[in-house]
Amino acid sequence: MENPPGNRFCGRCGNRLEAAAPSKVEDVGSAKTMFVDAAAPEPATAAPAPQVVAPSSTTAPSQPVQSAAPSAAPAPVPSGQPTAAPVAPTPAPARAVTPVPRSAAPEPAPAAESPPRAAKLVMLGPDGSPIGERILAPGEILEVGRSGGPPWDEDAYLDQKHGNLAPTEAGVRVEDFDSLNGIFVKLDGRVELRDGDQFRVGQELLLYEDLPEPTPTAEGTERMGSPNPGYWGRVSLLVDPNAASEAYPIEGDGLTVGREDGDITFPQDGYVSSQHCRIIGDDDGVFVEDVGSSNGTYMRVRSGAILPYGSLVLIGQKLFQFERV
Repeated sequence: MENPPGNRFCGRCGNRLEAAAPSKVEDVGSAKTMFVDAAAPEPATAAPAPQVVAPSSTTAPSQPVQSAAPSAAPAPVPSGQPTAAPVAPTPAPARAVTPVPRSAAPEPAPAAESPPRAAKLVMLGPDGSPIGERILAPGEILEVGRSGGPPWDEDAYLDQKHGNLAPTEAGVRVEDFDSLNGIFVKLDGRVELRDGDQFRVGQELLLYEDLPEPTPTAEGTERMGSPNPGYWGRVSLLVDPNAASEAYPIEGDGLTVGREDGDITFPQDGYVSSQHCRIIGDDDGVFVEDVGSSNGTYMRVRSGAILPYGSLVLIGQKLFQFERV
């Protein structure tokens, strides 16, 4: 029976039109999630047509139970004026789904954390121009030392196993295997000095040490020494990583290092600028700062430090620059 649009009841049998069995019912419980660029999910299996159940207690008891599609049509009932209507069919259970209003677009899923990029280790020549490079893939660990092959194998200033380099998102992580000569990074601005730190000025290797006020031993014995006029630190010139030839005490605001002008001078070292760097002590700590030297000041890297991309690094007798790929 074809009914005019807008009719709520069938003009032949009087059943509610919305209670008619649908030709296909989406099974929400078995629906598949669709992902971008994935194959379309298989269509859901059509659920069986729901059957009209017995009337509720509010329905007149004389009203018989009717099927969704009766074989024998009862007497016509004028449209809009039915007799007692059957109870609506009970649909198959389904998972609750929270609808999204049309006016509100769903929030985008949070972006996944980007993996670390690869890094590039560029070897620089005496004039600062690149003469070779090595790509470090994300997660790769590059061993540094004479046993690691070129370009390390011919550098007598490297240990057999000197350290390693690993790219991260923020920079390159440097591990020093307690090597004899260490790995040095060129200073960029002011860098904090800690007790035992080493730094290079030209060809000179310097060691910084804190010089606190002398204190008695646990037994109360006073330590013998020359009167301290206010020294708070000391810089020693190393002729060997474990042997100092000269020491310079630091007092007041600090001291300067240079080839011709400064508290510590190296007139024979052509790689040292006239005024090269200075050591400063204030309420915030002790710092070393390059003052515009031609060849820079290099600090020995503490093992585990992450050097930002763009850093100039001295490994043995070779100079490298870390770059992000």
